Amino acid sequence: MKRRLALTLTLIILALLACGRSTPTPDVGAESAIEPTPPTPSPTPRPTTAPAGEIAAVDLIGAWVNAGASESQPFEFVGTDGRTYAATFADDILPLFDRPNRWFDGGKECTNCHTSDLNDSDSELDLTSYDGIMTGSYRLSNPPGAAIIIPGNWQDSPLRRRLMFNRMPIGITQDVDRDGPEVRAGDGTALAVSLIGAWVNDGASATELFQFTGLDGNMYTTTYTDSIEPLLTKRSIWASNTKPCERCHVANVAESDAELDLTSLDGLLAGSWRVSQPPGVPIIIPGNWEASLLRERLRNNRMPMGITDDAPPEGPLMEAGHSK
Repeated sequence: MKRRLALTLTLIILALLACGRSTPTPDVGAESAIEPTPPTPSPTPRPTTAPAGEIAAVDLIGAWVNAGASESQPFEFVGTDGRTYAATFADDILPLFDRPNRWFDGGKECTNCHTSDLNDSDSELDLTSYDGIMTGSYRLSNPPGAAIIIPGNWQDSPLRRRLMFNRMPIGITQDVDRDGPEVRAGDGTALAVSLIGAWVNDGASATELFQFTGLDGNMYTTTYTDSIEPLLTKRSIWASNTKPCERCHVANVAESDAELDLTSLDGLLAGSWRVSQPPGVPIIIPGNWEASLLRERLRNNRMPMGITDDAPPEGPLMEAGHSK
């Protein structure tokens, strides 16, 4: 009986030991070695581009010129909202010259006529690059060239006048000869601008005879009253249906375009802007037609070619630069 009980206990113990070996012991070390999966990071927001400013094209070029006309250094301008913006030549100035439709819809790029090939470029002016712009016009016929901008002085830069001011008189088309139409003077015929030039170079007298070279090459004489005054006071002299110059440039300079009186010789000699810039800005220099502003206004088409007379002097509004 005792032997049977002992055998039974032995079998129970062996069974319990076998069960214990079949149950795996958890590997605490292995579990602790498993690193938790890191949380997925939120995407980094993309930086937003600083908003551009709005400014008229001529004013933008002016800000660049007045800041020194650098090729690489940023310059500042004040937008129409009164805030200050930063711009560069490459991003904001050069595109005004080398891209179409910048000044008006359908307008060609300035570089279409003012190419890098000076032999084939209008006014021997290269507007395709910074160096070309800075070197100016007539680089072959008048080396090293005539500056079109004066760094630090936009007010006196020739480019400013070409972009802002219409060719006079209003209504004359851009295909009319730069020296104007043929007109009768004395016993000869001359081109209108050349005739005025002869009078100015002779001293711009009110009464004395002056000489001019006719289109036939012969010398003729005439006077201010007979041949110059009618160019300013009669209609359709410069082109069909053009108004007389005195229609806009009246005796009351406070109400006159450019504060200029073209109803009399005294008004002509007194010049423009007589109210805002007294005593006035001379438009003719007796004895020097070449340097007279009137010559420029009668000869030079407003740029870019094709822009209309009613386009604002400051040019179109556009976006440029970025906020500071």
